[in-house]
Amino acid sequence: MRPLIAEVNLAALKYNFSVAQQAAPDSRNFAVIKADAYGHGAVQCAQALQTSADGFAVASIEEAVELRIAKISLPILVLSAFSQSEEVELLAHYELMPVVHSIYQLDILAQNNQSRTPIECWLKIDSGMNRLGLNKSEYLQAQAKINGIDLIQAVGVMSHFACSDETHNNFTQIQINNFSELTDTIKLPLSLANSCAVMAWPASHKHWNRPGIMLYGTSSIDNGQDSHLQPVMRFYSQIIAVKNIRKGQSVGYGQTFVADKDIKVGVVACGYADGYPRGIANDSPIVVNGYRTRILGRVSMDTMSVDLSLVPQAQVGDQVELWGERLAVREVADAAQTIPYELLTRVSKRVPRVYLMDVDKS
Repeated sequence: MRPLIAEVNLAALKYNFSVAQQAAPDSRNFAVIKADAYGHGAVQCAQALQTSADGFAVASIEEAVELRIAKISLPILVLSAFSQSEEVELLAHYELMPVVHSIYQLDILAQNNQSRTPIECWLKIDSGMNRLGLNKSEYLQAQAKINGIDLIQAVGVMSHFACSDETHNNFTQIQINNFSELTDTIKLPLSLANSCAVMAWPASHKHWNRPGIMLYGTSSIDNGQDSHLQPVMRFYSQIIAVKNIRKGQSVGYGQTFVADKDIKVGVVACGYADGYPRGIANDSPIVVNGYRTRILGRVSMDTMSVDLSLVPQAQVGDQVELWGERLAVREVADAAQTIPYELLTRVSKRVPRVYLMDVDKS
């Protein structure tokens, strides 16, 4: 077996959820576990949080059904909801809460009004992101339509932020104001805050929050408020070969790294087929035997090369941390010019997940 492992600390996950609760003690929380819990394993993360969370949020009906089959009984919010009439029966059968972002979805529900199982829905307002959501006139139209659809049992109202990770960007406050303009006079459950808003925008804390990436120990917030979170995934492998490279010799495809002196190079069992970013730059950080060093040359499909000059005793079988406790996934994401969300969700299915239940570092 390849030595590459994605180790998932479920105690850290639970700790990070408690941070979200403490940041907004008057709110309930949908723990967002879409995209296979951001690459960490949706079923395992849901099982770990089922006594703490008030509900879960996923992207699709397929993701929700996976949880129901695994006997997860808490409310499940389906963020991308549905687009076809055939999906309504699944929503009803599995007791899922769809997010309605367009009038045509209400028309589909009206056409299936004969369903015997009522459906709880959330309406999504476009408060300024201009992605999914109802504008003001559509929202008022939707409220009128709902009254004539017996299938719909209850309704909440939500929206989503475009820039909540930018704490000095006033656009988040503008979105909060836009949302409040439409919802302040209604007595319905409301939801606004994602992870960054939970941490940095108290005015966005409504009846329900939707913490996601912060549960996994990171975010893209710009003020360091995520520094106290615990990393949940430790992505690590081993050195599988050691080579001595002379000055002037290159490493890897395309000769993107040429040695300016004689160096010792380690080959690591991890590549872009495992989800590690192929386009990450030379000199990007990596940890060998607890010591920080750098990546050399292009990442290959199954392997990468690292500089062992600072770890002269390193040998085949020694551990390499790609990200985790000693190297934050956010630092790797910065080096790859992306965000932690992308790196975590790209860890491929061929990488085994190993779950730790009792490693609490709070």
